[in-house]
Amino acid sequence: MRFSNQELDRKLTDILAEARAIRITAQCGGLTYETAKKRVEPLLKELNKAGSYIAKKYGRKYRKITFQDL
Repeated sequence: MRFSNQELDRKLTDILAEARAIRITAQCGGLTYETAKKRVEPLLKELNKAGSYIAKKYGRKYRKITFQDL
């Protein structure tokens, strides 16, 4: 990943907001749980990949984000 800190922060914030919006849509009945989970899965992979990279960079342990954490 080759992003400046601001670009990476903006990208991750946008991904997290999109994932939360999908989860909220499912909670309101717009999507089934399974459909929402499938749509969020690639977003969570991207977030967890970036989070692991950042944690490794600073010598920390990363706790992965799951669908229930949104």
